[in-house]
Amino acid sequence: MDKTLDGKVAIVTGGSRGIGRAMCLGLGAAGANVVVAARTEEDKSAGTQFEKYGSGTIVDTATQINDLGGAAFPVRCDVTQSEDLIHLVEAALERFGRIDVVISNAGV
Repeated sequence: MDKTLDGKVAIVTGGSRGIGRAMCLGLGAAGANVVVAARTEEDKSAGTQFEKYGSGTIVDTATQINDLGGAAFPVRCDVTQSEDLIHLVEAALERFGRIDVVISNAGV
């Protein structure tokens, strides 16, 4: 894949699994630095009826991007809490110095 987003910084909420994870992986493959945000720090779906809908955590997603040569880090964020959103933006700016793309994918 072309690195068309090389050096750009993207925040993706709801990035732990499903469409959010796919967007994170695509952004990472295109060269973006990805901030993976979601409430899911640990997988609680294993062994439940919800496991079939996709398991995963923000750490899993960030690790997968990093293992593929990209740059990503996880930030726990509940988008319904203003304090969490402030922390998310501050963490992204501290780590990468800027924000170019925000994808609001969290299901609330």
